[in-house]
Amino acid sequence: MSLTQEQKQAFAVVEALVKQHSNPMIAGVGLKVIEEVRLQLTSPRDVLEELGAQIKADHATGKHQGCDCLERHEFLMDVLRHLEAQKFNNEIIHENIGTAIHAWLDFKNEFDQSPTVTYIHSPYVIETGVAGIYFIHPAAQR
Repeated sequence: MSLTQEQKQAFAVVEALVKQHSNPMIAGVGLKVIEEVRLQLTSPRDVLEELGAQIKADHATGKHQGCDCLERHEFLMDVLRHLEAQKFNNEIIHENIGTAIHAWLDFKNEFDQSPTVTYIHSPYVIETGVAGIYFIHPAAQR
């Protein structure tokens, strides 16, 4: 299910009101609840496509120079297609996309480079936590 334009605007209005709350803790919790509700009402594809449009717009204006966010987004889209092909429901897809992004960030922090993705299991791969998707160990690529 995807949100209509009016529903998206309603979420934006409520989000703006919550941000104005005088207690930052309450505002933070409120924003987290709004985001969780929005995620439950939006398909993973819609979320990633909207995120991709924002990333491309940021890159077009010169923001995020030298980052790997386009590459990371393409990886998440590949994960999405992989999971959709297996007919998983949206909740499982959301969870696995979260796992995949954490695996990407952990790899990048540990090896100081973006991972190379493979769908073939071997002794030279690192598990991502998403079934059937692996990162090739940097030592195996030299």
